[in-house]
Amino acid sequence: MPRYLVRRLCLLVLAAMLLAPRPASGQIGPGAAERHVLGPAMQIAVDPSGGWSLDEAQHADYRTDGTAIPNLGMGRSVVWIRVRLTADPADERPWYLVLRTTLVDRATLYQPRADGSHAIQEAGLGVPPAGQLSRRYVAFALAPLLEDQVVVLRIAKNGSLRLPLTLETATAYLADETWSFGVFGLLTGLLAALAVYLFAVWLALRERSHLLLSLITVALTVYTIGSTGMMYEFLPPAAVPAARIAVQLSVIAIYGLGALFVASFLELAETHRRLTRALVCAAAAFAVLAATSVVAPAAVRTILPAIGMAVLTGFLAVGFYAWWRGRPTACVFLAGWAPALVGGVVRQSLDLLALPANAVTINLVYIGAALSSLLFATALSVRLRDRDHAARRALRHSEERFRAYASAGSDWFWETDADLRFITVEGRQEAGRLVPRDLVGRLAGDLDGTASPTIRAVLEARRSFRDLVVPYHLAAGAAGYLRIAGVPLHDEAGRFVGYRGAAADVTEARRAEEARRQQDKMATLGQLAGSVAHELNNLLHPIVNFAREAKAGLSDGDARNRRFLDLVTASGHQAGEIVHQILSFARRDQPPSGSADLVSLLREAIELASAGRPGLSVAFAPAVPTAPARVTAVELGQVVGNLLTNAAQAGDRVRVEVTLDRRDAGWRLTVADDGTGIDPEALGRIFEPFFTTKASGQGTGLGLALVYDIVGHWGGRIAAENRPEGGAQFIIDIPAEAGA
Repeated sequence: MPRYLVRRLCLLVLAAMLLAPRPASGQIGPGAAERHVLGPAMQIAVDPSGGWSLDEAQHADYRTDGTAIPNLGMGRSVVWIRVRLTADPADERPWYLVLRTTLVDRATLYQPRADGSHAIQEAGLGVPPAGQLSRRYVAFALAPLLEDQVVVLRIAKNGSLRLPLTLETATAYLADETWSFGVFGLLTGLLAALAVYLFAVWLALRERSHLLLSLITVALTVYTIGSTGMMYEFLPPAAVPAARIAVQLSVIAIYGLGALFVASFLELAETHRRLTRALVCAAAAFAVLAATSVVAPAAVRTILPAIGMAVLTGFLAVGFYAWWRGRPTACVFLAGWAPALVGGVVRQSLDLLALPANAVTINLVYIGAALSSLLFATALSVRLRDRDHAARRALRHSEERFRAYASAGSDWFWETDADLRFITVEGRQEAGRLVPRDLVGRLAGDLDGTASPTIRAVLEARRSFRDLVVPYHLAAGAAGYLRIAGVPLHDEAGRFVGYRGAAADVTEARRAEEARRQQDKMATLGQLAGSVAHELNNLLHPIVNFAREAKAGLSDGDARNRRFLDLVTASGHQAGEIVHQILSFARRDQPPSGSADLVSLLREAIELASAGRPGLSVAFAPAVPTAPARVTAVELGQVVGNLLTNAAQAGDRVRVEVTLDRRDAGWRLTVADDGTGIDPEALGRIFEPFFTTKASGQGTGLGLALVYDIVGHWGGRIAAENRPEGGAQFIIDIPAEAGA
């Protein structure tokens, strides 16, 4: 059972315990006890006309009820009570004659004096409050009692009349008033808090049952305050008639709102339309009765108990009918309705049938109504909790399904806050690529480590976009490209709250496209270079040969001309090397044959390429013992030599790390240095033939182009990027030998 339900039930049990009757003495007259119940000894006479004088009342026909709380039921306007009191000369405590029934119009006490006259006191709602001990009950401070006297009490009250008359000391009277106010204050506070809670739930969910039960609880609170007489302690006499009408209207409101609540709680609108219409018509009839009550409150007051009995049994019948027809909420309705039904039936029976009454049966209606309101509120809360749990399960299932789709698909799904910072990124993770969760907390415009102006401008414009390709660069070294699409999000007030969209890692596709363009470019340049190199080669041969012949015909003393011819020959040979490199592009058309071990070839190539370079430190750390691939030693030497040459030229002392590990269906060779890195504007062109960043005359621009061509000849791919910690790295993917 929920803890909050246990706490509420404990409060109701406490209230029931406090409202239970306490033992009192049956002795008449002051004595040791502080409270005496006078009901069994008092005599009662009914004044049908309400016009008897005291003398007429003295000679009326009195009867003795014999019960602690005589119950006269409905319809009596004036009643006379006669009771004998015996004095104790030794008891000097002040005593009160208290009639603990509410809404008494006027009560008059006639207490005999020693001279045969009577001391007269008046109390009730129709009497000015000055001098009255209480407004909710009738209480008279008795003059010193004679040794044996009979006091007479005249009571005028319209409606039901019960006569719980007691004789009690001032101490007992004040203690009982304090206790009574505390108990009913607790009950009223519980009802008011329950009404506020239900209204707050209705504001959040807009479910009709919560609103109706909240209004019923408000009406019940008004009825409790009014019918127990608490409100009359604070109202001026002029406001009493309106307050009594308000209490009567609260009862009618409970019945009318209850009819609507029954239809809503049992969910009858869709399956039992006729019954629903009947309940709605009953609510409308109670609205008419409420209007009549304002005009003729006394007439409505006489028939209200009979109407209440019919309503209570009618609601019970609807509940059993719904249970018989299999409505899922019928059992809860019957269980919740039971306390109010018991309390209401008992109270209406007291009014209609004038059955014997006691403190429990009189106050049972308040306990039952409060308990029913609490049970219904608890049932609605449990139903709300179950719906919330079901919604949470559905949401969790939806999120799991969404994550499954995201993991199975190639796209990611992302969301940012109003500061354009990623708060959610879901998607499939690929080895060596960007990890989606690594983006959480990063600015969407800072994927590549800098404030990318393109994506930043788009996001700050707060407009929709699609197919925006941006680079990314993470601290772990992963770099590549994302294709992003997104839409701006706004709250109900139109305020921007972030972005939501999809993304895909298009690094491989982007590199494949760049490789295709590079291959097309290389093929075109290779054809052109082959033609140019062939013509240059034809011209270089006679130049070198004739220079060699001319030098042989010079005398030994002609040093000047010999030096000139040596320069011509050296330049011719240098030009021949360039022509040879150019021809290597044009003549590469078949893949290498045979298989070789990359690990051993790399060690040899690194040793040869780093020899004679004192400022270059190379560390080779293969992650695999062997790596068979279809490469040749000459080509691998050219690749490693060109890459190490570029690294050596990036600073005076450069450290290079060469790694080789397994990657998918091949090998990944990484050559990383800690030099100055590559100009970002040159990253897209470094593999183009004849493109160089060196000073004029210090490079041909063919080294990296040759490397690109060789790797493509192997069926692999090469990419260059700057490292976050500084320097550049070249990543080469080489296909493995079949079966490796």
